[in-house]
Amino acid sequence: MRGVGTNPTRAGFIDAARTMGANIEAVTTGDALDEPVGELHAAGSSLNGATLAGELVARSIDEIPVLAALAARARGVTRIADARELRVKESDRVAAMVRVLRAFGVGCEELADGLVVEGRPDAPLRAADVDAEGDHRIAMSAAILGLCAEGPSRVRGVDAIATSFPRFAGTMRALGARMRVTAGAES
Repeated sequence: MRGVGTNPTRAGFIDAARTMGANIEAVTTGDALDEPVGELHAAGSSLNGATLAGELVARSIDEIPVLAALAARARGVTRIADARELRVKESDRVAAMVRVLRAFGVGCEELADGLVVEGRPDAPLRAADVDAEGDHRIAMSAAILGLCAEGPSRVRGVDAIATSFPRFAGTMRALGARMRVTAGAES
């Protein structure tokens, strides 16, 4: 991926994914608006459960939903703590991700300041019909989980994705995902 922000104070997702065993590298190639930008290089890898907490969570707070999706495919248990701030975003992202993960057949537990996810790396997830609850990050994370499901899944409320990544579906299709947006971007 090109044109990705690589400022270490804002790139907690990369460090969190690496903590889980992801083969991902950020290469700074320049800057834009006085911030370093570059490319992300990623390759398939086996993920392992991990504890994500403290400053790592603070630097990746907006990416916790997608990290929970990664945890769903990791071997073992992932504990995400110190993420109480997620309770007051566009939705209660902790509660929303627990509902989404459970819909896909992933065992998880809601905590006051985060969640615990039991990874399922060896089998497809259960196909699901979920509601993004008006939250762009929940919608994108649910769509990614749907790509790991045993059959077609539906994410309602994907129109919220336009808040942060209006070209999400097109980008995912360009990467090889089978994904479509239907009737007014509501599903």
